[in-house]
Amino acid sequence: MGLSEDRPINRLDEDRLHRRAFAEQVARYIHSAPAGHGLVVSAMAPWGNGKTSFLNMVVDALDETGELIVPFNPWMFSGTEQLVTRLLEEVRAVLLSAHAKRYDKAAAALGRYSDGLALAGDIPIVGAVAKAGSFALLASREATERKRKISGATPRQLRDAIDKALRSGDRRIVVVIDDIDRLEDQEIREVVRLVRLVADFPNTVYVLAFDRPRVERALGEDGATYLEKIVQLPIDLPTINSDDLLSLLFHELDAAIEDLPTGPFDSSEWQNVFGLALRPLFRSLRDVRRYVNAVPLAVLSVGVEVSLTDVLALEALRVLLPTTYGRLVAAAGALTYVGSGLEDVYGPDTLKAMHQAAMKDVLDAGQNSENVKAFCRIVFPASRRFFENYNFGPDFAPRWRRGRRVANAEILGIYLSRRIPEDAPPPSAIALMFEALSDTSRLSELFTALSPEQVENSLSLLEAYEEDFTADSAAALPVILDQLPKLRTGRGGRFGWGAEMAVYRLVLRIVRRLPEAERPATVRAAFEKAET
Repeated sequence: MGLSEDRPINRLDEDRLHRRAFAEQVARYIHSAPAGHGLVVSAMAPWGNGKTSFLNMVVDALDETGELIVPFNPWMFSGTEQLVTRLLEEVRAVLLSAHAKRYDKAAAALGRYSDGLALAGDIPIVGAVAKAGSFALLASREATERKRKISGATPRQLRDAIDKALRSGDRRIVVVIDDIDRLEDQEIREVVRLVRLVADFPNTVYVLAFDRPRVERALGEDGATYLEKIVQLPIDLPTINSDDLLSLLFHELDAAIEDLPTGPFDSSEWQNVFGLALRPLFRSLRDVRRYVNAVPLAVLSVGVEVSLTDVLALEALRVLLPTTYGRLVAAAGALTYVGSGLEDVYGPDTLKAMHQAAMKDVLDAGQNSENVKAFCRIVFPASRRFFENYNFGPDFAPRWRRGRRVANAEILGIYLSRRIPEDAPPPSAIALMFEALSDTSRLSELFTALSPEQVENSLSLLEAYEEDFTADSAAALPVILDQLPKLRTGRGGRFGWGAEMAVYRLVLRIVRRLPEAERPATVRAAFEKAET
């Protein structure tokens, strides 16, 4: 399709965003780190900047070195006790799946240790104690050991057994915890306590992903200091170059809609709206992912009936600026208004005042106001009368419909409702009819497929192609005349025209594109060939 045909793509995915090589380096470090004690690694980046993708690449690299991977989702549990017991169960399940006898004792001890913690109703930890505004996690294993006897062994004895069994293993246990920064403050504190409590198992590595400022705020005044005590290997993910991000966007967008039927695509118009209005809205990998995920469904729902250029532009606004998009939907009348111009002669009327208020809401987009104004200027030219006093008359509406642009009210209605009104012929059908004007058999087939109401509307809509009618278009005159018996009779209301006017208007526009001397003979021939 060529969304990015003018932009060379040298880096198509995360492999080319300078991250996979870095992820492999992290995996090698984890694989070769001393086995005597646990290791906590943190991958840190702002929300939406690819932490999950990076974690997946680290895990892929660790899989190749044979590590035992334990993905752990803290969203599924609540409370430090439940987090600890469930994590131990996850680790135990992975050890059992390794099918190695050296891990059987560790798995058994982990199971007994986890069961004991669950039955006792608490965990060997006092929790976060505020002291001079800071967090200090205080272990209380001695008190716990006095309270518990688990199958004849104290928790201390079970931990020693676990340590011994894990130390004898030849594979790392890598616990991966993602999306910590998306938890509530209390839940973040519980996950950090969890890591603090179990981080000292030998041959065990915890790989955490989070937005550092978010987690530090949740931990309190000295959250940064506390994190430093827990994390041995802090990693700030490499930033993504803006051009690389856009290359990824265009590549994935091309792939997402490559095999889908789409409406017309104007590459120069796309470059205008993207460069002037949309580019600043894509700030992170998450923005790219959310947008690329949304576009195929929108394209499928409107098919070939709406310009692809406009679908892409509107979906970007809907996904990345949802509040503005909602206001834009409410302002549909202002965005597509091509009135008679009488309001400019007699002063602003109620309708124009309503449109102006709606447009003011649309453009009230804070730091994105200029981008939204540029968006409206390109995608909805008629809206400019309400913020630039630049008017488009009624003759522009048929042109926009012909191009299947949402600047036309009917096409915008198709995009918003994801359906074509029953009495309206599909915009793509009108384009096919225009192309078939010189092919009478094909044109007759297209008219036969329509209802009487759609025939009348099709005839009217074909007028938008008047500037492109040629002498060959006159071949369609008999077919057009043959539509008369299908049309409704009578006027459409007191001031309406008869349906036959749609036939006469189209015939007139085709005939007057002919040299004047040829018109009488062409009309006589059309009447002779017409079957009605």
